[in-house]
Amino acid sequence: MDKDKIIEKLKVDKNYYGLYGKRYLSNSDLKSLKSESTAREFRAPKKYTIAEMVNFEKGKYFHQLMLEPDKAKDFPIVEYLTRNATGYKNYIQDRGIDLALKESEAKEIKDLADWVLAVSYTHLTLPTKRIV
Repeated sequence: MDKDKIIEKLKVDKNYYGLYGKRYLSNSDLKSLKSESTAREFRAPKKYTIAEMVNFEKGKYFHQLMLEPDKAKDFPIVEYLTRNATGYKNYIQDRGIDLALKESEAKEIKDLADWVLAVSYTHLTLPTKRIV
């Protein structure tokens, strides 16, 4: 497969983050190789606390709301109040994911994204007055 076809295929998230994408090194991979103390640590599963994982998911959701809103509508969000609820556990197991945002967390991030967009839009549209 030629270089252009490979790059086009890697533009699809499923390919980039899946087994196909693992065959190629990204800029992040190169940075990790440079900074990891051994090659064995490269791409080794990292152990994160649940709090760190939640923050990663919040960041991912914020990123999608800001830059990829079409993907944000499919983000895994649940209505359960706790992650210990049986329904929550069934939800993530059925989808083969490690974590889903609770509605309250998703609302917090959505409100923040809306605020950032509103502030950015306001600054772009308001005429600036020069004080002489």
